[in-house]
Amino acid sequence: MALHTQYFALILRPKAPAPSGISITLFETFVLKSHPYPKAVRMTPMTSPSHEFTTRPVRTLPAQTAQAERPLVDHLVLERLREELEDDRGYTRVFVADFVRCLPGRIERLRHALTTGDWAGSFDTVLSLKTSSQMVGAEQLASLAADLEAELRSDATTANLPDALPQLAAAFLAPILRCSTRTRDSLASRYPVPFRR
Repeated sequence: MALHTQYFALILRPKAPAPSGISITLFETFVLKSHPYPKAVRMTPMTSPSHEFTTRPVRTLPAQTAQAERPLVDHLVLERLREELEDDRGYTRVFVADFVRCLPGRIERLRHALTTGDWAGSFDTVLSLKTSSQMVGAEQLASLAADLEAELRSDATTANLPDALPQLAAAFLAPILRCSTRTRDSLASRYPVPFRR
């Protein structure tokens, strides 16, 4: 006769990624019983009856100290561009408007690539985001994109894409989205979108 054992199962609900990484909150506990071999997808190390059932480490954001010291937008970058172009016809403003207009699409393509396991698409999109952000002086957004680019290049990511890319999505997408919103507002306040007929 099979031995029936009780198992305590924990359901964990992830919160939104914080600057220091992913925070996890206990959502519910319940008891599995009346089955000799419950079908567990994954169990916590403390309750696992075997070392075969362990949780994978959650990918967290790199240290944000250096990034926090960067300006959200370095407006001197665009001022230098305006001077180099001897811009008296508003080309710099159009340049900024194009960046702001394309930003949601870039982030959506990045989200789609990361969550569908498309490494090449993720790499191309984050490189585009980093480069375009640098060109308008969006330093914090460029820094986040550079951090994600480094993670995508890492051996830990390329060795295990099915697990690594969703973890990178969880760690980076929300901070990138928040930063992009603040960046857009900062740029728009200084360079209003030009009127187009």
